[in-house]
Amino acid sequence: MNISNYFMLKNIFSEKIRKKMINDSKELIKLRDNIWFCPDITTHKNFKKQIEELALQTAEKIKSHLKIKNSWIAYSTGETEIDFHNHDSDYSLVYYMKTNKKNSGTQFKDGFVKVNQNDALIFNSVLYHKVPKYFPYEDRKTLVLELNKIWIYLITIGILVVCLHQN
Repeated sequence: MNISNYFMLKNIFSEKIRKKMINDSKELIKLRDNIWFCPDITTHKNFKKQIEELALQTAEKIKSHLKIKNSWIAYSTGETEIDFHNHDSDYSLVYYMKTNKKNSGTQFKDGFVKVNQNDALIFNSVLYHKVPKYFPYEDRKTLVLELNKIWIYLITIGILVVCLHQN
């Protein structure tokens, strides 16, 4: 995969915080229509601080102001594949909360990007990606953020106007 299409954040949270996030996510993930589902957790009391930290580190990495559109826990067991898809935002971030050597990364149309547990992958949301099947079957939990750029314009009379660029 072309390295200019993505960024990495390394070793983000302490082991204690990472394990707490895994434990806290258990109550949020539900099976619906044969797909594991989690509602938007952007303001959830157990995840708000970590989500804001991920967004801040992403903004620093890509040198742009960002707004969190939404976030959720993605869960898979390896038995089923989550098909190629993209997102309706400027950037996507996947934080690899619980993975193993076989399922730690994301498949793009032009290649697989390996990402270690406790690291994050940031990429342009128009890129098609998927979670492939993997063996041995083991839990894979990621925290996903959709982020939009905030465009800031300075009007000549000295008033700062912030316009959110939303897709």
